[in-house]
Amino acid sequence: MKKKTTILLTVLLLTFGCYKTKAQDNTLYLLHQLPQANMLNPALDYPCYYYIEIPLLSSLKFAYNNSSFTYKDFIRQGTGAQQDSLIMDFDNIYGKLKKNNYLHTELENVILGAGFHWKDYFISFRISHTLHAAFRYTKDLIGLKDGNWDPSTDSPINFHLTNNELNEISYWKFSVAASKYVSSDLRLGARLSYLKGSTNYHTKRSELDIITTEQPVSVSVATDYEVNASFPMEYDRNPDGTITSIRPVFGNFLSDFLFNSNRGLSVDFGGVYEYNEKITLSASITDVGFIWWASNSVNLHADGGITYIGEDLDQYTQNNQSQDILQILQDTIESSFRFNDTQKSYITMLPMTAFAGGSYQVNPKSKIRCNRKTFFISMVQPCHH
Repeated sequence: MKKKTTILLTVLLLTFGCYKTKAQDNTLYLLHQLPQANMLNPALDYPCYYYIEIPLLSSLKFAYNNSSFTYKDFIRQGTGAQQDSLIMDFDNIYGKLKKNNYLHTELENVILGAGFHWKDYFISFRISHTLHAAFRYTKDLIGLKDGNWDPSTDSPINFHLTNNELNEISYWKFSVAASKYVSSDLRLGARLSYLKGSTNYHTKRSELDIITTEQPVSVSVATDYEVNASFPMEYDRNPDGTITSIRPVFGNFLSDFLFNSNRGLSVDFGGVYEYNEKITLSASITDVGFIWWASNSVNLHADGGITYIGEDLDQYTQNNQSQDILQILQDTIESSFRFNDTQKSYITMLPMTAFAGGSYQVNPKSKIRCNRKTFFISMVQPCHH
């Protein structure tokens, strides 16, 4: 048994370091024999006595989700004079957008990890770094690509844009998990994690109104944005104190991004139920927790508006100079964003994820697996496999 364990451990260290870069959570979740699957369901144990994860030979996960369009929808083969080129087809993806859309990416790197059996328990430890970034956007926001004037009807287009949110969170996780059989067919597990926040950008509120009138021609933009952030930054200000530009500052990496005062906790729960010899069911919920951002924290608020009116705007619309109109629209929106700031600590919840799945043993060499993943970042997004 000792020789078998040593051989399996060597294979794991040589192969699993690159395995998870190609495996999405949906695929990994029901591969119970892999130690990394325990990150998604703390109820899982490992068939060998122990495993070890070390830097460069541990797991690295990258995941990307898009709710509305695929790569082939966006990148197309050109026609005519562009038949030898790949082009970006914005009009095609605009037709595929829903009312609310999202982009989400996740990067998780395990620095150190270990797991072993002790009495009736399987216990695991991990030190890892995680980054989540999500952009929620409405179809109307992408509609700004054509400007705020309709040349076909020679009439203005008005926009009321809400729920366009950019959120980012990165943190260090120091976790311990334990699982055991509570009955002959049910195994339960839990994980407790201490968190150290690195960076954060959290959109609390986003409202943008763009009103265009025809007689006289005018463009009015009103904004109401509230953002919390944790990142070392420098500001340029107007005489009234409002912020005109922001620059990141990379001074002391350790004190800013690791040994800071951004602290939090999270818990994971999971279970595996062996219904019979062929059917196995599993479910888990991960990253139920929060981070209290107290270092390099800033609260930004933009609440104001600006209006452009006059003969110049009227001339642009009469001459149908769409590029000039778009430039005016862009300048007006940029001018309306004048942020005031405070430095108060704040709390954000983690992007929580729920899993459920099952497998059926067809024969000794074949299984049918099915699972569902739902993650929560401002809105619920199901992802099934």
